[in-house]
Amino acid sequence: MCLICSELIRQKMTLLEAERNLGEMVNNPKESLDKLQHYARLKESIEQMDTEELDKELEKGVMDDN
Repeated sequence: MCLICSELIRQKMTLLEAERNLGEMVNNPKESLDKLQHYARLKESIEQMDTEELDKELEKGVMDDN
């Protein structure tokens, strides 16, 4: 489960806070490739305010068991 996605859905984090946190997480070499790709897509959808893609990534992030 992606902590960022979980916090966004529960409205415990703003998009600005998520974007900042994702900026750090995208560059973490300890994360798996799948998670890094998820973080990058999530960050990009927030930056572009692509709500359709954001919804998809939030759903993936909450359902993901990694």
